[in-house]
Amino acid sequence: DANIITLPDVALDPVWLYSDDIFVVDYDTIQEAIDAATAGDTIIVGSGTYNAASGETFPIEVNKANLTIQSALGAATTIIAPTSADQSSFEVTAAGVTIGGSGTGFTIGSGGRAGIYADVTGGDGITVQGNIFKSYGNGESRGMWFEKLWNGALITGNSFTTPRVGTGIMVVNADGATI
Repeated sequence: DANIITLPDVALDPVWLYSDDIFVVDYDTIQEAIDAATAGDTIIVGSGTYNAASGETFPIEVNKANLTIQSALGAATTIIAPTSADQSSFEVTAAGVTIGGSGTGFTIGSGGRAGIYADVTGGDGITVQGNIFKSYGNGESRGMWFEKLWNGALITGNSFTTPRVGTGIMVVNADGATI
């Protein structure tokens, strides 16, 4: 059974936090919503470009287990774009995190390190689905860089448009990744 979350019919800031599929509160940035979330919550990100100019800080630190982060309207309209040449969009340090989904992914930029960097020592893997990865940096960039995912990762339905030298997916010291 897929959980269906209905957005509240009120004017909101661009990022919504749900707990047990019930709307809790809205935030201005993705990081604020993550900081307020508890394990198992869902964050729905509204359309727009999330960068330093919009108040987002990078990397966006995903440190809550089993957190789901999805866009409301898909990758074409929801862009995560760090502006520094050495920044990742997301850094994941918690197990069981999901970023994106079928029709609910993001355009995820990489300033230089990786669009998504994950180091989940000894934890379950993460799911990354339905995203478009794009390099915004001047040097080598990776769409995804996963380390120490002992129980795998599920990577499906993503695309990579890296105009500079780079790596689409790099998996190091991990076991059971499904790509």
